[in-house]
Amino acid sequence: MRFPEFSGEWKRVELKDVAEFQKSRIPADSLDASCYISTENLIPNFGGIKEASSIPTDGNVMAIKPNDILISNIRPYLKKVWQSDRFGGCSADVFVLRTTGCQSDFLYNIIASDKFINYAMSGAKGVKMPRGDKRQMEEFEFSIPAIEEQNRISRLLSLLDERIATQNKIIEDLKLLKSAI
Repeated sequence: MRFPEFSGEWKRVELKDVAEFQKSRIPADSLDASCYISTENLIPNFGGIKEASSIPTDGNVMAIKPNDILISNIRPYLKKVWQSDRFGGCSADVFVLRTTGCQSDFLYNIIASDKFINYAMSGAKGVKMPRGDKRQMEEFEFSIPAIEEQNRISRLLSLLDERIATQNKIIEDLKLLKSAI
């Protein structure tokens, strides 16, 4: 199913063709709890983040900026993936992916999918605390349309995510009301 105004072919790419894992670092002492991301404050099931309970006080951490896609490298099956909305830093156990050849919201929706997580788990190393393999992830194949269609698809998915979040909030409020009654 496509939007009627689009008809061009989608291009088959590997992740490394449209994004790069980042390596740049910043001093840890330049961060606070609102801009530090670790595997502990990434919420499972693509749930976003919560404020960090602790941050490193010395050394360097991975630098992040808005629209970067953060993927927990430890136990990928927990689906800890988040698209950054801020400048900051993250632990070395979090991969930082930055787009180079596609729209970042579109790529986020590709990465925050069971298909990508299953692929990452197929190459994970370790049993008790499996870790994703960056090289294998770079070879993940998917298709992308023209940038205009990427933007339309991303906008639609964003609206759906907003609706789901609203419905979940209503459900939680009703549960609280029920328990109060």
